[in-house]
Amino acid sequence: MFSGEFDEGPLKSRWHKCCPCPSLCLPCNPILTPIRKLVSKAKRRYVKDGFDLDLVYITDRIICHGFPSTGVEHIYRNPRMEVARFLETKHAGHYKVYNFCCEPGRGYDAAIFDGRVERYPFRDHGVPPLETMTQFCNSAKAWLDANPKNVVSLHCKAGKGRAGIMTCCLLVRLGFKPSAIEAMDYYDITRVTNKKGLTVTSQRKFVMLYERLWREIWELPPKSNIGSFPAEEYPGERYPVPDTPSRNLTSVEILELPEKYHNQKFFIRVLLGTTTKKFDHEVIWSSNKIELSGEGKPSDVFDVDCAIQNNFCVQVFHVTGSVFKPKVRLCELWHNTIMMDQKTHVFDFPFGELNVKKKFRKSIDQMNIRLGFGTRRQAVTEEGIEMGEIGAIVTRQQPAFSTQL
Repeated sequence: MFSGEFDEGPLKSRWHKCCPCPSLCLPCNPILTPIRKLVSKAKRRYVKDGFDLDLVYITDRIICHGFPSTGVEHIYRNPRMEVARFLETKHAGHYKVYNFCCEPGRGYDAAIFDGRVERYPFRDHGVPPLETMTQFCNSAKAWLDANPKNVVSLHCKAGKGRAGIMTCCLLVRLGFKPSAIEAMDYYDITRVTNKKGLTVTSQRKFVMLYERLWREIWELPPKSNIGSFPAEEYPGERYPVPDTPSRNLTSVEILELPEKYHNQKFFIRVLLGTTTKKFDHEVIWSSNKIELSGEGKPSDVFDVDCAIQNNFCVQVFHVTGSVFKPKVRLCELWHNTIMMDQKTHVFDFPFGELNVKKKFRKSIDQMNIRLGFGTRRQAVTEEGIEMGEIGAIVTRQQPAFSTQL
């Protein structure tokens, strides 16, 4: 759990999220309900017993909802005191609130929720560190196992993406659903009316990576129920997320581009993901432009030289040549080095693992990304040690990940 302070940001990023004078707030809930319903879109709402909130029971002990807001923001999101009133009315003394937001202005005094608040923040539309996922699930399971009356209340900003990925992981950890796929299918049905709950490809992928931690890294017995394993008193003692040596990314190759993008120029960027204490992605390598041949295959592979570890991202941009928007991001690939065989040096990532921008989904339906890993030779000179040429890449290949776990 993150215990530091990071809510102080630029005023322009938080002024509408804070109430300058709470004593002047009026009971305007019925007046603003139509606006809140409009913002909720397809998300299910709790309309009962005098409440009308962007909130739903995923199970009878897991509650998922939008951010408990104040200030201008409470006009179109859940009013903070209404969420507190709901929890006190329905589950007094038996609820714990989990906040997954990392943006300025997305924190609040834990006393509002009787002091039972924990924060596991990561970026909007992003993926959390594996440590964050395991620590949250361990905490929530310990709380739920402590008393059959206990419930957990999970939220991010909209209560759909970040709260969704953690809800699905918790469904797996509790054994409510035996697999990540079934947990996400269940969440898609219960959180929204259009079955489009957890939609970001990388977020769905990381729910499956969480299950793989248990099945492959921690080597659970075949067909065992993850929920049957008790929470750890000291998180990470029995089920630690392994330390993975950094790997040197040496090449990125774009494969099977649609004909529309033949003879076009592209730009590649490599980022390191967030950590439990750092919430901004770090750009560690950017490419030069590259032209594609008429057959849709790169005339040359992107030669890369950067060290990656844990969560990482490869972004692909189309160079448009426009003065106003010189490059447009087509897609990005998120993965984690813990889940990559250290003896394998070439990984193919199919289209189903890529976050493709919505406006490009119709024109891009088959692009793949191939990553190559290798080492650099060290040459000793009179001045010291200099890095030599990139070593040859071993050509043995392995499917990187399947969306059908």
